[in-house]
Amino acid sequence: MKRITKGNDMRREKKDRGILTPESFIITGEGLGWDAYTLGIFTANEIEPGAVPTHRIVPDFPLEIIPAERLTEKSERLGMFNGIRLLDNLTSDMVARCRPDKRFLIVDLLRPQWDFNRPENKSRFRDFPQYLVHYCKVMAQALKKYPNVWTCVGGEVDGGAPWMTWKFRDGKEAFRQWKQYLFSPRGIGKRLALLKKHGIDYRRDNVMIHGGELFSLHYFYEWGFRFVWLERGCLQSNQQLGVAFLRGAARQYGRQWGLDFSPHHPQGSQTAWHDVHGRQRGGWSGSLLLRGWLMAFMSGADLVHEEESHYANWIFDAKGNLRLSDIGEKAKRFADFALRRHPTRGRTRTPVALMLNYHHGFDARHGWFMTDPEAWVGRLNFRNAFPFEGGNANISNILEMFFPGHNKSTGTTDKALNPDVPWRCEEEYNEMRKDGLDIRPFEDGQLVPSPYGDCMDVLLDNAGSGTLRNYKIMFLAGRQEWSRTQTHRFLDYVSQGGTLIASMSQLPESLLRKVGVLRKSSSLGMKYDMTRCLEDGEEFGDCRYFYYSKVDVPNGRVLGETQNHAPLIWEVPYGKGRVVVTAVLFSQDAPGVSLLPLCRHLFGNYLDAVVPAKASPEGLELIVNDGPGFALAAAINNGHKTWRGTLSVKKERTTDRLQSVRDIWREEHAMGTDRNGRVTIKATIAPYDLRIFRIRWK
Repeated sequence: MKRITKGNDMRREKKDRGILTPESFIITGEGLGWDAYTLGIFTANEIEPGAVPTHRIVPDFPLEIIPAERLTEKSERLGMFNGIRLLDNLTSDMVARCRPDKRFLIVDLLRPQWDFNRPENKSRFRDFPQYLVHYCKVMAQALKKYPNVWTCVGGEVDGGAPWMTWKFRDGKEAFRQWKQYLFSPRGIGKRLALLKKHGIDYRRDNVMIHGGELFSLHYFYEWGFRFVWLERGCLQSNQQLGVAFLRGAARQYGRQWGLDFSPHHPQGSQTAWHDVHGRQRGGWSGSLLLRGWLMAFMSGADLVHEEESHYANWIFDAKGNLRLSDIGEKAKRFADFALRRHPTRGRTRTPVALMLNYHHGFDARHGWFMTDPEAWVGRLNFRNAFPFEGGNANISNILEMFFPGHNKSTGTTDKALNPDVPWRCEEEYNEMRKDGLDIRPFEDGQLVPSPYGDCMDVLLDNAGSGTLRNYKIMFLAGRQEWSRTQTHRFLDYVSQGGTLIASMSQLPESLLRKVGVLRKSSSLGMKYDMTRCLEDGEEFGDCRYFYYSKVDVPNGRVLGETQNHAPLIWEVPYGKGRVVVTAVLFSQDAPGVSLLPLCRHLFGNYLDAVVPAKASPEGLELIVNDGPGFALAAAINNGHKTWRGTLSVKKERTTDRLQSVRDIWREEHAMGTDRNGRVTIKATIAPYDLRIFRIRWK
């Protein structure tokens, strides 16, 4: 693949082999041993006859072996997919049976050790290394023969990796150790070497990599992978955070991305499946899965994948008769919407970026085992992690501003962490699901309201000037490291009209002096005081200590101060843009629990001026896309109560004039008014439901 580079921005040429166009959304599931949903391609998820008996995977399942061939044929006839993920029993014949000349195909090296343990493979190969040589040879042949075939060389190589056992000194050491592991034979090094032996280069050919954590995503692209997909659900953190990190990384490097939805519920890690009566007996709700698929589609994903779709989408009886489950009906409806009815979705509007240190190592808290954010942690080894104390807590606090409640994805199913959970043990959980327990109230945090909309991408501080100019507001989050080049790049961003929002503790002295911020003392003071916003007079007094710097900003406008008139926040003009700088240490309270209310309030004022949509009252997740002659506004109610109110969508171009509004999810006419640069739509959205409005322009 030829790179066109300016700074660290990468653009892809349209002629790149295997690169999908924005219209080629792929939906995939597991079929004949595969699973994946992709933008433009949807595959069903089934198991090859002769696979592990199903009762070893889910209890009380009516069939010993799922009829894979029938499921694939029926799923295709129903239009439920346009791509497939092949997981095991890799042979040239198997690849051909997947019809890669007609559909997208992922040939997955996710867990080949498991496949090797199958009796038919152990009888053919001396050991796993010999089997891996065979596997990579067949894979390389498929990549050369079929343009629609991709291979995934590693799955969950970040969260499930056997990390070293000592405690890291800092993020730089953790990064070095992580990179060394990834490309070692224990990671994916052996696989990449075998593919290269057969003429396949992961930086040029159709080679993907699969992540489970947030910290790794930008690095995968930087190291040359052209397609990265991220697992959500199961024990992972909030889905919107995954999109913000992965989409930001993909845009920083000009590559493609996708989401892998795991229906495995944290309680017993049991997948979504149905008994002979059609009762769902495990996993996340179909409602959450559908909202997640549509959120990914509207957010610009190139691939949406449903794991274990052979269990989730179908109801079997003991004779092998089958019919669609509730989840299957939702999957069919999603495929019909994304592949046929409304495949053109435009580009997701994201005017805001969050800038992290290159060595940040962040992931939000998730699962029942990681109850606080930590840096550089793998799910299988916590001895090397270090807490996200002090400045790094600022990352979580800013993310909480955009996605309030996202940390509830930790422990919503654990009695010790969530007293409202009605079950006390796994047996009670299984019985309650059998009796029809509504699991939706216990899915908090997976998807949450977004008061400013899902309009933010996460970048690393090596992003080039071309990338920075795509964003109207840039937040610095967490501890920062600065070089002379970075300082020049950010000053250029502001001078060209950007808004940079940061604490003094995050900015270098060279940049502060350049914009006219003068530190009076190198020591920090401590305050326990009321604060006041000078823009609207609102006061905040909730008994918080905070650290602050004594600063002089001759050219700045004071935005907020203490009750004793000590200035805390300034807006400083620079070129065509401005720097919003706070004297408050990391813009948060002393223990780092949350942003200082004054800072949160003033940041919100800047966001309100640029975000693409607002809901009144708040309480919806909002996503806005722009295309030729239209805008799409998705309004998702992830809450437990019916939402009634108005949705206000900001015009991208003031010359646009409203022609019509239609809810394309329900295929209903909707009323909208065009006033003051915004289109206002009245709506009522039931709990766990959504609307997608298409606004046509004259």
